[in-house]
Amino acid sequence: MSMLCVWVPENQTAQENQVVTAMGRALRAYPGQSWASWAVPGLAVGLLEAPGAESAQQVYAPAVSGDGRFFLWMVGEVFVGDDLLRVPQVEATRRLSFRCLLLEYLLQNGVGAITKLDGEYHIALWDTEEKTLQLINDRFGGLPLYWARSPQGTAFAGGVRGVLAVPGVPADPDPEAIREAVTFGGFRLGDRTNVAAVKMLPAASVATVRKGELSFRRYWHWTDIPVQPDRLGRLHKKCSLVVTLQGAPLLSSWWAGM
Repeated sequence: MSMLCVWVPENQTAQENQVVTAMGRALRAYPGQSWASWAVPGLAVGLLEAPGAESAQQVYAPAVSGDGRFFLWMVGEVFVGDDLLRVPQVEATRRLSFRCLLLEYLLQNGVGAITKLDGEYHIALWDTEEKTLQLINDRFGGLPLYWARSPQGTAFAGGVRGVLAVPGVPADPDPEAIREAVTFGGFRLGDRTNVAAVKMLPAASVATVRKGELSFRRYWHWTDIPVQPDRLGRLHKKCSLVVTLQGAPLLSSWWAGM
């Protein structure tokens, strides 16, 4: 599984790439994994990938706008697009050519247009003039992404260990999250992790880092799925049949009240 690492320092220094490299080192599970990193003023991005025939530095190179202002990185893949951004093959969405189309699509239609894309992905969009990062995950959060802030900056990574590798992030445990994990079979409620300072990014989120401020916006909800009356009617008939066969008057009453 591809893992993205992003570091936005509070103050621009020459150490950005060193920090994101430390994040990747913390996430590495075995020596054969491929690592690539990029640094632009005010931002460092790294990517950890399974070994492949091609260099990760080439495969995951960012799309750059014609004026050099915007950079876009993406890991994962898109399954379904829309009329303006078609997805002929899922494998094609891992290529630089698709990232270039995606960058143009978002610049023309706004980040809100991401609601049309279904898949499993992380997208990092960097504005070099405004020094603004917009980090987007897919609508279901299929690829986990964690974040933390410290006096030195803001970090995002595909694993908790990667976030803990940045300077200033404490590793104190969250006892309540651990109790939840034990109680609910390994799951924690909300955005908690076992580390108090590290949170999980909710699904369908746009996380924005601008001038040292971090904000979140949800871009998609279940109610955004259009209602299809024919399918709803068929579901009603199937449920009614199950109720009849099982002789469950309580379930029948429940359905009638929906």
